[in-house]
Amino acid sequence: MDAGLLLNSPYISVLRKERNIHLIISLDFSDGDPFMTVREAAEMCKKQNIPFPEVNIPSEDLEKPKDFYVFKGQNVPTVIHIPLFNVVNCGDKIEDWRSKYRTFQGPYSAEMITDLMEVAGKNITNNKAKVVEEICAIVGLQE
Repeated sequence: MDAGLLLNSPYISVLRKERNIHLIISLDFSDGDPFMTVREAAEMCKKQNIPFPEVNIPSEDLEKPKDFYVFKGQNVPTVIHIPLFNVVNCGDKIEDWRSKYRTFQGPYSAEMITDLMEVAGKNITNNKAKVVEEICAIVGLQE
């Protein structure tokens, strides 16, 4: 089955043993639950004995996700998970953004594309230092 259809994310195909993966940066653009793909990947990997960190999301973050999560463990890849719509880039209007940008809807207008690119771009610019810090930790460098 195509990884995109199986989990809406290619975690399993990335995690083949011969790839020796140490870091996955998960930019979640799922419609609805921003933690669905990472939680389902963790469950599937556990069932198939594939190394993957435990995924624990604080209950208060389920409705109001932050913009940066790191899941780690022993002898598993580190997973950086960044939900598209979060309290940092959307404030208290997360549901408004989710309803405006559904996965299955008609074409987006030029204005909608611009707005969406701006929000998605904030996730990277706001977290650049944290991403670099995690990469340095994995490769054993000091910043």
